[in-house]
Amino acid sequence: MMRWLALVVVSAGVLVVACVSDAVDTTCPEYCSFVTAECKDADAQYVLKPGTTDQMPACLAICMHFPPARTAGSNSIACRKTAASSASEIKDMKAHHARCMDAGPFSEMCGGTVANFCRVEQALCPGSPFATEAACAAALPMVMKDAFDTMGINDLGVPDQSSKLCRFYHVEKALEDPGLHCPHTNSPVSPICLN
Repeated sequence: MMRWLALVVVSAGVLVVACVSDAVDTTCPEYCSFVTAECKDADAQYVLKPGTTDQMPACLAICMHFPPARTAGSNSIACRKTAASSASEIKDMKAHHARCMDAGPFSEMCGGTVANFCRVEQALCPGSPFATEAACAAALPMVMKDAFDTMGINDLGVPDQSSKLCRFYHVEKALEDPGLHCPHTNSPVSPICLN
């Protein structure tokens, strides 16, 4: 179990309280084993291996594009494992889903949703449809609908809805077939994320 320490500092007459975890560097196999066990079914954060309920291949392939170390900033595997660890203690379904989203590759808490999408998109679909991470970051916010908080990445309606989640699905599916799925990540207009 992860421990949290509260640091209390008085600076220039102002009381400052900060929470720091004892999280350490996390490897992709450790993280993926943990997150896929805790965040599954409607809370899954990685696309399923075709014909199975296995998120592990997608998790391992995407994980390597994020640094393991806590010292690399909040956009790390350690940050995501911390979120997954806290999800295991939450009983409320909506709160558990939110914490699993924080544990996933497109985590708002760990680096920011758009920045994370663009990092993964450039790693799996280099130059197509976005020439750079900056071009991706400028285009994705134009997609207003974001069902990420109410749906899971493997829900049947996701692959063709006009949402960020549809693009998240297709960038992960690019692991299987980049020629088919990379064009679907385009924003604001995607050839398939339309409904």
